[in-house]
Amino acid sequence: MTDANQKYVLHAAEIEGRAETFSHPFNKKSEITGAHSGPLTGLKRVGESKVTVPPGKESFGNHSHELEEEWICILEGKGVAGNDGGDCEVSAGDFMGFPMPGRFSTQKIER
Repeated sequence: MTDANQKYVLHAAEIEGRAETFSHPFNKKSEITGAHSGPLTGLKRVGESKVTVPPGKESFGNHSHELEEEWICILEGKGVAGNDGGDCEVSAGDFMGFPMPGRFSTQKIER
């Protein structure tokens, strides 16, 4: 049985309408605007969020996931991604994957 509020397709306008601004608790410079879409479609083992980080702000602080992998695809803009191996410039079209267990930080995103 599925939840009555569950959907399998979320249109862009619905996602944008759910966007909220928040900061990551491990990074005081963090400012992220986005929506968590995964749970609305019934996803339980993987999350999905489309987020925007304003110029001059940062996304997450160092953290790790014990039971899940994480990935980031840069859709627009450029920035610096930091992980245990050092910093790396990233820009639109770049993809980052973080197998579990791991430790990483995505840093300052600039547009």
